[in-house]
Amino acid sequence: TEGLPADYTFDPTTDKGIHTFPPPDPVIFRRAGTDRYIKVEDKTDDTVYGLQTDITVNPADPKKLQVLLPGEASSPGTASGKLGIPSEQTAGITFNVIVNATDKYWNVNSSTEPTVKVTTSDPNDTDPGDYTLTGGSATVSVTMVTGGEWEIKAVDYGLILDTATSSLVKINPASATKLQIIV
Repeated sequence: TEGLPADYTFDPTTDKGIHTFPPPDPVIFRRAGTDRYIKVEDKTDDTVYGLQTDITVNPADPKKLQVLLPGEASSPGTASGKLGIPSEQTAGITFNVIVNATDKYWNVNSSTEPTVKVTTSDPNDTDPGDYTLTGGSATVSVTMVTGGEWEIKAVDYGLILDTATSSLVKINPASATKLQIIV
């Protein structure tokens, strides 16, 4: 499993019950939190084990931006950093997206407050504009007006954090409000 060292067989004459896993095989925590733990167990007898609980893991240095659409949730430690499927939206109806400043494992880094420019690929809407990610995060109001599938992009003005582009969000046409007759 990625993030865990390879299996190791203790040598009682040289290890004396102690082994350090140096690079390139260290233990790597990918999810920040206060309830992390490490368990080491004998592969042939799972009643023989050691357990260290209550490990606090802080986010790594800020590395990239993340855009979460309605229907998506943050999932630090995973390849994409999110789970879920974007929910369809309606043209002209405002919806909220979340823009996060994250470490390389997709943990929100609350120690950074970059200013980002948020835009959409909808050619007819007004882009959301500039936002400061207070505590590493901001809720951004978006109103797309053109039916189709569009993306939302967040760019760090300081050019320190990697740019984020959202998944595609489907914008359904709004209900008809006018009838146009062409003669």
